[in-house]
Amino acid sequence: MEHTDAEIVRQHLLADFSYQEKMVRFIEHHDEPRAAATFSSEKERCAAVAFLTVMGTKLLHEGQFEGRKDRLPVFLGRRPSEPVDLDLLAFYMRLLNGIDRAAFRNGAWRLCERSGWPARAT
Repeated sequence: MEHTDAEIVRQHLLADFSYQEKMVRFIEHHDEPRAAATFSSEKERCAAVAFLTVMGTKLLHEGQFEGRKDRLPVFLGRRPSEPVDLDLLAFYMRLLNGIDRAAFRNGAWRLCERSGWPARAT
């Protein structure tokens, strides 16, 4: 999502369900820059909604909810103190509470149609 637009993500989500169900999805990974340091606030939130509501296994990275920006080597046993992004933390708590429903665990996922201005369709 960092180097692409919404249309590429939409096309990826059009893949067969058997493929989608086997995906391992994440916004942050220990080998890549942190989402809070990479994405705008709006794009990070859009990515979170997309990633937490599609099929597949989800991986959440330590500090992701708090908006940590420092990427640390996995073998380092300590990290610098960083301020918590309370707005982002509240957003994630609302999102996780909102998707804590049987429909998200047991329902049938499908990609919704998109609409809007032609220049904004992607």
